[in-house]
Order: sequence, then structure tokens, then C-alpha cells
Amino acid sequence: MSDRGGILKNSPLIYAIASVRFAPLAQLPEVMPQIHGRLRESMPLMQQVQQQVQFVVPGAMNFPQTTVAWQIMSSDRSLGAQIGTEQILFFTTKYKRFSDFRAEIHRCLAVLFDLMKFLDITAVGVRYVDRFKTRGGETLSDYMAAGFLTPQVVPFKATGGLSQYGYSFGEEKLAARIAYTAEMPSIPIDLIGLFGAVQGPAQPLQIPPLGPDQLMLDIDASRSFPVPHRTTSCQEIEQFLDGLHQRANAFFRDANVCTDHAFAVWKGENNVA
Repeated sequence: MSDRGGILKNSPLIYAIASVRFAPLAQLPEVMPQIHGRLRESMPLMQQVQQQVQFVVPGAMNFPQTTVAWQIMSSDRSLGAQIGTEQILFFTTKYKRFSDFRAEIHRCLAVLFDLMKFLDITAVGVRYVDRFKTRGGETLSDYMAAGFLTPQVVPFKATGGLSQYGYSFGEEKLAARIAYTAEMPSIPIDLIGLFGAVQGPAQPLQIPPLGPDQLMLDIDASRSFPVPHRTTSCQEIEQFLDGLHQRANAFFRDANVCTDHAFAVWKGENNVA
């Protein structure tokens, strides 16, 4: 059995995202220059973007509402935060370990709490998007457990699949989305706006479809608070996110999800066939 622990030298991860939703902060636009000023050393870039929030009212027509958000990023755009009046998203494309990602989250939250004093949080989430790519002679079944792939039905040939599975662990929920079809873009549809904003206006946004040798695994762990949870500590939010990270990480490394061969390839083991 391949070792599934530790950092993956050839990690398939393309995006790591952490999210905190909270009751509206009407004064955020006024203090945003202060927030960026205190984070500018590591995130010098800032741009204003549109952030969509969906409010669902049973029995009524539901449309997403657009609010203003501010995106601050590192100079190479690989690390950043999208700060809105009702949500903050942390994202990175150069993820190695959660402790490093959490340190950047802490820096942003510490500044926000210093100015806002408290947050009434309504939901938290951690999301990891992986893109698997097979090598010569391999198939996706060499990487993904058979239960997550399109069933074989003779005499037809399976050419792709799109599925979603839901799990729970106490008050936490986990959604796993699997896509391997040329009809799907190579990043999740709901992240295209974020991806485009991060890329910037310098070049046209181009998102190629998934190739026949590619699979996208999107793991989203979350926890909602039916009654807003007031917290005066960024450490409490970080603990919520840490717990969700542990759930998502345990799911990804479970033997019923990805194969031993996959982890041997991702860890760069020399004896991989």
C-alpha cells in the first residue's frame, strides 16, 4: 500500500479556497483602504469586483444579488482574499500545507477583527479543487476509485461522467463533485468569475475544456449556523476552518476515493510503473 500521508510532490491540487460568511458589514467600504494598507506588504494588488450572493425564498422567484467586493492579491496573483460586505474568500494556487494557508488567513482576519471587533458568522467552508491527469498507457481508473466513475455497460463505451455525492459529519457537511467529460470546463463553473478576476484584464479569459485524460475532483467541506454565531476571535474561525480542512483532507486520502497508484505518482515514488 502506498503512503498517503505528507506533502505530495506532484500534487494535483489547482485551487484551495476558504470561505467565511457573516452578517452584513455596512461600514466595510469605509475601512477597506485601512485593511489593504495593513496587508499591502504581502498583497499589494487590489481591485474592486462584483460578488454574487444567492438568497433563496421558497415559493418565489430567486435571483442572485450582486454586491461590491475588494480583491487583494500577492504580486504574482497566487494568493489573495476577496473581501465583501457579507463574505470573505481566501484563495491560493500554490498550496503546500494548511498551516501555511492558515497563517495567511490569520493575518487577514486579525486586521478585520481589529477594525470590526466581532463577526456574526453564518457559514464557513474549505474547498479543494484537484485536476488529475493520466500518463501514457494509464486510465482514470488508475487514479479514481471505481465507485466514482461511470459504470461500464456492455456494449457501450463510457466516455465521461459528471456526479456529486453528499456526506455529513456531525454539524459539518462535505460535497464531492467529480467531472471527466469534454463538455465541462477545466475549473468549476462557479469559480470562473473568481478565476477571471484573479487573472486580470491583461489577457482574454480562456478556459479549455477537460481533456480525455483529465478528471476534476472538487471537495467542499462546510458548516452552517442557523442562528448567526457571534465571535470576537479570529482563532475561533480558524479552528472551524482547520476542522473542515481535516475532513476534506481525510476524504481525499481515503482508500475508497483515490487509488494507491495515484498517491505513488503524486508523491513521486521511483518505483511507479
